[in-house]
Amino acid sequence: MADNELDVRGLRKPDKHPTTFATVGALAVGDSFVLVNNHDPKHLRQKFDADRAGSYAWEYIEKGPNVWRIRITKLTSTPLPRILANTNDVVRTDPDATGAVGRLEAREQPASKIPVRQAV
Repeated sequence: MADNELDVRGLRKPDKHPTTFATVGALAVGDSFVLVNNHDPKHLRQKFDADRAGSYAWEYIEKGPNVWRIRITKLTSTPLPRILANTNDVVRTDPDATGAVGRLEAREQPASKIPVRQAV
């Protein structure tokens, strides 16, 4: 096994993703390692896309059928921000008399839905 290889084939399934993310976290920007697995780690890739989009590179070196090798390169020191909504689409652009451009609506809650904490 090369120094820059992470072979997760012998790890328990619940340990594979955390070990891989820890390895990426320990890399310096621009450094990489080769992930070795016994199947295509497409779910891991989806997790990378969801949590670290734009902050890594994923390059298949070997695609099965028994061994997959993927070079993962760290591109940024922190994950890039994700755009969840364009606020220009959800906020009024004409301020009201107070200068507010948005408004939160308050709704009455039935008493049965108000959480009550009991003293212990």
